[in-house]
Amino acid sequence: MTWEFSKPEITVQGTTYSCTELFYHAQKPVLFDESEWLTCRVAAMRVGLRQKFLHSEQSKELLDLLVSLHPYPLRSLKHNCFWGFHPEHGDEDMLAKLIVEIREEAVTSRAVISQNSVFDTQQNLPFSLPLFDLLLLLETVV
Repeated sequence: MTWEFSKPEITVQGTTYSCTELFYHAQKPVLFDESEWLTCRVAAMRVGLRQKFLHSEQSKELLDLLVSLHPYPLRSLKHNCFWGFHPEHGDEDMLAKLIVEIREEAVTSRAVISQNSVFDTQQNLPFSLPLFDLLLLLETVV
C-alpha cells in the first residue's frame, strides 16, 4: 500500500497559501528588520503548522499520522541550525519542537474525548513502514 501525499494548502485570515513555507515567508516584515523577525518567526511558523495539521483539507490524515507516532521523538532533518537537526552535532530543531507541541495537544484532546482507550501506534497506521521511514516521510510533509 502506498500513501500518496501532496502538501496541503493553508488559509490564514482569508489568504490561501500553497504550503506552510510560503505562509511563513509571507509573514516577514515588509521593511525587513532581522531583530524584529527573530522575535516573531516561531509564532509565525506555529500558526502555519497549526493550520496545516488542524485546518487543512488533509489535516485529519496528517494529524492521525502525527498522533500515531506518539510518544516517539521527532527530528527535523534539515540543514538549518535553528529549524533543523543535524545527526552529528544536534542543533535547535525548533520545527520538530513545534510539531511535537501540536501532537501533544492532539493526544491530550483525544485522550479526553475517549478516556477508555490508549492510542495504539501499530494498529492505527494507515500503512506499514519502519519508524525511521515514517519520520522521514513526516519531514517531507512539513
